[in-house]
Amino acid sequence: GCGMKPDYRMEHMPPFNTASGYVAMACKIAERFHNRVPTARELRELYGMSDATAYRWRAAIKEARAMP
Repeated sequence: GCGMKPDYRMEHMPPFNTASGYVAMACKIAERFHNRVPTARELRELYGMSDATAYRWRAAIKEARAMP
């Protein structure tokens, strides 16, 4: 590599409909909300998600946090 750190700001993240985009989004959400599940409103406002997408992310986060 050229030694540059990856840029994880929202405008530089991969599209959400790609595997790397989902992983990047999951990391950003986990980093920001490490001690709780974000509300649908927070996901909508912070990441521009629709209601349906926000509720799917909440369900996935809850499921992931229940894993050993």
